[in-house]
Amino acid sequence: MSIKQEQYELNVLTSGLFFGEGPRWRDGKLYISDMLGKKVYTIDASGTKTVIAQMPHKPNGMGFLPNGDLILKLNARDPPVSLHPERSGVVRRPLRRLYRLRR
Repeated sequence: MSIKQEQYELNVLTSGLFFGEGPRWRDGKLYISDMLGKKVYTIDASGTKTVIAQMPHKPNGMGFLPNGDLILKLNARDPPVSLHPERSGVVRRPLRRLYRLRR
């Protein structure tokens, strides 16, 4: 029995992140949070890295709503927040209607 091994070339897309996590792909861009750097970036296919938000706490998880709003979790205690990078790049209202806290 023979197995054909595929070969891939690895390329560095970006650098300079302290602790990048939670990558999400949307509309031709990679969104990634830098937990220790307290920033959220987009990275395009050419490797251009753009800060879309500088956060007061460590961003440590994200996703998108169907309307395109970016949802961020900043720490274990605080509720998720919505970020609108295409409009203003600032954190908007907490999303209390989307979750339920357990006490």
